[in-house]
Amino acid sequence: MTTKQNEKLTREVFEITTGILLGDANLQKPKQCNYFRLRFAQNQKRKDYVDWLLKKYKKGLINSVSLKPLGACENPHIYQYTTQKNQKKELSFSFQTRISSAFEEHAKIFYANKSPKKSLCSDLSWFETCLTPQALAYWFMDEGTLISKASCSFLLCTHAFKFEEVVFLSNLLNKKYDLLTKVRLNKNQPVIAISAKSYSTFKNLIYFYIKEISSMKFKFPEKTCKT
Repeated sequence: MTTKQNEKLTREVFEITTGILLGDANLQKPKQCNYFRLRFAQNQKRKDYVDWLLKKYKKGLINSVSLKPLGACENPHIYQYTTQKNQKKELSFSFQTRISSAFEEHAKIFYANKSPKKSLCSDLSWFETCLTPQALAYWFMDEGTLISKASCSFLLCTHAFKFEEVVFLSNLLNKKYDLLTKVRLNKNQPVIAISAKSYSTFKNLIYFYIKEISSMKFKFPEKTCKT
């Protein structure tokens, strides 16, 4: 399959891609192809999130009018799977983009060893610029969870990354956005805990993006919390 060189993502979709690659998305490079495509899947409870992202990626390229649409499908694909926890049958909704040179920058950052499995590059300074509030919001929608409704503290589940990578990201959140975060172990893997004292700061950064997606609002309560 061929694709034009030097295709570029819009700024919005570039930032979204950064966020969801820190989360649930992955890049795939089919055999005999020079470039990557992006794949994303979610449980049926978050179908509106998949629909939202697919809509964004359909018009995700600069000068998209003159290019083949980045979205490879009109509607999400549906498949059934069995949960590991209770062997319950669930539906998953997914989409993938077409192969595009627009993902090259992200591929160099997230697939540094050229393996199908994510592996961040050794120089993480890229995130100092590219971990924007919008990227952070989509990262949170994928991997964020509310620890305590009483205090409004949060976790970013970063099990897929190395300890030193998670420490870097935690320190970056503290320095760049004045958040109070720390790395702790969950199931012997590093995660980022976000203090309840950062609730207002964190909300001001990302809730603008979260509120657009109904299924994600539960992750970030609007009510004032005890801090």
